Amino acid sequence: MANRTIEIAPLAREDWRGIWDYSVENWSADTAADYYNQIADRMEALAADQLTGLPVYGRPRTYKSLIGSHVIYFRLNTNALIVLRILHQAMDVGKNL
Repeated sequence: MANRTIEIAPLAREDWRGIWDYSVENWSADTAADYYNQIADRMEALAADQLTGLPVYGRPRTYKSLIGSHVIYFRLNTNALIVLRILHQAMDVGKNL
């Protein structure tokens, strides 16, 4: 089992904060916390090789993993899972990744 660190790129941090803010405003703090934790758990599972991502067409060495209504875009190296973006599944990947 891989023991990678998780590195979250600045744009992915902004994405995650936006997901939190939207969830609190439209549902509740409890719902936001639950979804936040689901995303964190997914990243941990990807970093530990418990789950694998699907290749992103046209983006070498970039993978994606669906969680709820969002998609985590990431790269892997020997030591780290690098989260590039966390985008809503309806967003234009070409413009945002």
